[in-house]
Amino acid sequence: VSKHAFVRSAYSYTYSLESPHNEGVCKKLHQELSEFQYIEVQSALRTYRKSLKRVVTDDRQKRISARARQQRLWERRSKVLTNDEKEAWKCITTGMMSEEETTGDGNIESRRPSWRSERINNWMDELDRRGTDAWKVARKERIDGPLLQLQAPAGLHAWMVKS
Repeated sequence: VSKHAFVRSAYSYTYSLESPHNEGVCKKLHQELSEFQYIEVQSALRTYRKSLKRVVTDDRQKRISARARQQRLWERRSKVLTNDEKEAWKCITTGMMSEEETTGDGNIESRRPSWRSERINNWMDELDRRGTDAWKVARKERIDGPLLQLQAPAGLHAWMVKS
């Protein structure tokens, strides 16, 4: 096992640097890297721990932002439903909405769930077309991105899932 793989598999950002677990990792690494002083190994692990925490925090923040965007998209679409569509809409959840991200040029890249049926996709497209003028002004150009590879949530009606 390489030293890098050892650190990645053994070192835990969830524990403090001084925890018995991480202290053990630091001591073992220092034995392997005897050309460095113990304080240098500890400093490198401290920097590594900060990087891990930043990556995890960024990923968590991205997931929270994605869920918030899905919620806003669900709310916008629910405002343009016809009376005939309202009953079927009760089955639609925010998790069924596309994930959207703003691209570098300010457009919105939409990534549909791969499991979503063509019927649902067409319905969502129709709701988007019906959007109010204010909604259309607030949105930049929407471009289709790659499908979002997810498993369908359990308990969906057959018409909601791609066959």
